[in-house]
Amino acid sequence: MNILELKKVCKIYEGTVSYQALDDMDFTVKSGEFIGVMGPSGSGKSTLLNVISTNDFPTSGQVFLLNQDLHRLSEDSLAQFRRSNLGFVFQDFNLMDSLTIRENILLPLALEGTRFSTMNQALQKIAMQLGLTEILERFPYEISGGQAQRVAIARAIIHRPSLLLADEPTGNLDSRASHDVLNVLEQMNQDFGVTILMVTHDPIVASHCHRVIFIKDGRIYNEMYRGANQQAFYQEILNVLSLLGGARYDF
Repeated sequence: MNILELKKVCKIYEGTVSYQALDDMDFTVKSGEFIGVMGPSGSGKSTLLNVISTNDFPTSGQVFLLNQDLHRLSEDSLAQFRRSNLGFVFQDFNLMDSLTIRENILLPLALEGTRFSTMNQALQKIAMQLGLTEILERFPYEISGGQAQRVAIARAIIHRPSLLLADEPTGNLDSRASHDVLNVLEQMNQDFGVTILMVTHDPIVASHCHRVIFIKDGRIYNEMYRGANQQAFYQEILNVLSLLGGARYDF
């Protein structure tokens, strides 16, 4: 079953000089996939996420999530659909410092008016799964970066979204914390079937995905599927990045 489908999506930013950020973008994401998106700076990665998340609108083309044409929904219907079916994880965590970890995680359910007993049950389950039980009463400034990103993941999936969008989720973490966060994402994908679309510049991170889509100049340049050998997949990713051009930190 396809969770997400893009059909000939184009995005042009008008100005003194028009800029085409996405050009005839076509691809699908199946339920349960863990997909990485890579490409040079300015290739269209952020625009792609913005269009899928409905933070931006395509100039032409269609974006379907669960067979709904997202950009044809009314404003109210879109807001409700987005809250129910999308989860977001960001590079800078986006936690609210004035709320405890408990309150940050529960925010999506609280906004939906979920019953307290249901919220508490969901919180206890996800806190145990992600190793957050001991820090629920702390504030974001009292925990480490790796813990903060796990909190952000918990908040993003507590309402059981159809699709989790992750934008450089390990970008601000050291290697150990990055490894822990990747393990959490893989656990959510493998054990609970969470479908993930993740933008990353890091080939090590990308090698944990089932599939990697490479984009350049707003178009799909290449895509690869991981086999049984993750090390071989990592090397293939490096080979494609070298063909795309630019230093590693440009991706």
